[in-house]
Amino acid sequence: MNNIPLFKMTREFIEIFLPVFLLFFVGVFFVWNYLRQKQLQQHWTGTGDPKVTRALRAASVFKWLLALACLIVVLYSFWPDCYQLLLPINSLDVPVVNDTGLLLLRISFGWLVAVQLHLNILIRFRFRWYGEHPYAWEKIFLLAQKLTLAGVLLLLIGLFVTISSLAALLLSVVGLYLYQKYFRVISL
Repeated sequence: MNNIPLFKMTREFIEIFLPVFLLFFVGVFFVWNYLRQKQLQQHWTGTGDPKVTRALRAASVFKWLLALACLIVVLYSFWPDCYQLLLPINSLDVPVVNDTGLLLLRISFGWLVAVQLHLNILIRFRFRWYGEHPYAWEKIFLLAQKLTLAGVLLLLIGLFVTISSLAALLLSVVGLYLYQKYFRVISL
């Protein structure tokens, strides 16, 4: 019997997969966040609470990190010569590491979709239970931000593992630091 692997990880596959994957991830991220904001604005206008301000600041910073991740993927996929400026770590460019990174990326997308579906259900039932109580809507908003940005953080880590470079490592470390900084003081 011939031992042909069912799935062979090649650079060409990664160069095609990553832009398509990020297109779907960013689309789901921004569309669902927009819909969530509109849904929450129907029931809660927000307050001057420092926790809410902190979560909004974190969301805007993570959007910039996501934009930088897209830039890294564009350079990797379409301009490999320019990608060399991001200092790739060639010793980590092995199939096992790439497969692990792609698994993390897929988990991040699954996490994002699962969180959004969970929050849709939570918002629907919270409105039935609590009505217009602002404290309940603030808790839902903070939970939505925390869980959604955890999916973006997982994407950043998966991106570093898949296409290992010092720029992607820096992006992941900055994401980890900022997530810990913004959300360690928020208790839900």
